[in-house]
Amino acid sequence: MFHTEPVKNMSIVAIEGMRFYAYHGFYSEERAIGGEYLVDAYIEVDSSKAATGDDLNETVDYETIYRVTKIVMQEPVKLIETLAQKLIDRLKTVLPTAKTIRARITKVNPPLGGSVQRAYVELEEDCMVKSVGGHRECLTPLNSKSLNERRYGSH
Repeated sequence: MFHTEPVKNMSIVAIEGMRFYAYHGFYSEERAIGGEYLVDAYIEVDSSKAATGDDLNETVDYETIYRVTKIVMQEPVKLIETLAQKLIDRLKTVLPTAKTIRARITKVNPPLGGSVQRAYVELEEDCMVKSVGGHRECLTPLNSKSLNERRYGSH
């Protein structure tokens, strides 16, 4: 049996501006030529034990976030929405204590026939956290919506 409990001292562990050259895109030319991408990841966790105990094992190691992101970015897909969801899904498996995971995938200089610096998609997923014997882990997503859906509702 397990019970859910409120989280006391929430923190955001973030790593921003991870830069990758990758082969994603809707058009075959994009997947053949590749392009530059920036990735930001934000993980909300209970940092009580890490803050008081100065213990890396009690928080999220941003090196882990980077390694997972690098793997996801090496797997070509058509949509940056897909990349963002894959990143969140993978991070949930290696960061079971995360309460919320937010990922932003930015395509630098997207091929739109004009001067555009970047296009990005940002997804956020809340996880229900359970406690078993003092160990916390992410169960299932409570909410997974794009920020546009949160702002404007689904159509």
